[in-house]
Amino acid sequence: MSAVKNIVITGLLFVSAMVCFGDNHYDKLFDQANSLYDEENYEEAKENYLQILDAGYASADLHYNVANVYYKLGSYPTAILHYEKCLKLQPGHEDARHNLTLTNQQIVDKIKRLPEVFYKRWWQSMRNSNSLDGWAWLIIVFLFAATVSLFLFRILMKAQLKRLFFYLLLVFGAATVYCTIMSIGLYNHIHSEDEAIIFESTLNVQSAPTKSATTLYVIHSGLKVSVKERKDNWLNITLPDGNEGWVPANTIEPI
Repeated sequence: MSAVKNIVITGLLFVSAMVCFGDNHYDKLFDQANSLYDEENYEEAKENYLQILDAGYASADLHYNVANVYYKLGSYPTAILHYEKCLKLQPGHEDARHNLTLTNQQIVDKIKRLPEVFYKRWWQSMRNSNSLDGWAWLIIVFLFAATVSLFLFRILMKAQLKRLFFYLLLVFGAATVYCTIMSIGLYNHIHSEDEAIIFESTLNVQSAPTKSATTLYVIHSGLKVSVKERKDNWLNITLPDGNEGWVPANTIEPI
């Protein structure tokens, strides 16, 4: 229930933020940044976008634009980070997915990712088929439809109509539960820090959380890894091919 409460609060905060965004200077900064980008003035565009991010605003399109600026400036790890953040907020953002693929071609490590087990792939596909806002709207629509169906089931006298609205109540109720589960899953995914981007140009992956441990692999900036465990100032990471090791926490940036 706490996750549902958090989703509702997040939705309200998002709406409030959007209202404020339209009433203050951050919308102008966003428009100015877009114009500067179109004029190929990437450094100034970046500064405008970052002011908006630093103020606490975030959206898929904002992260997408930030990623594009960093790509133009040749800062590929940061571009990858923001494309990934964009896709976290809006999994169906095809432009971000396309540009992420192009940017990943610019980094050193080309490690083949292990295929996900079928049930994880199925869950991620279902969860990512909509944005958090999209799931929230569906919950509202189906919940309203279920409420109307319940009301009509209670007041109608005709057996055939009562049966119809009873079945509709079950369908809309099940749809509400399904969308709620998907939204909770996506909310938890968005707010998790179990994936990260390497920001060290050359990084030794150690066998233990200490500099004196054996170096298992050498990886480079821009690589996406999974974070399994934290111990003091070290993180246990998993590479795309399934290999594991320890790296200093300050060498990566969580997505």
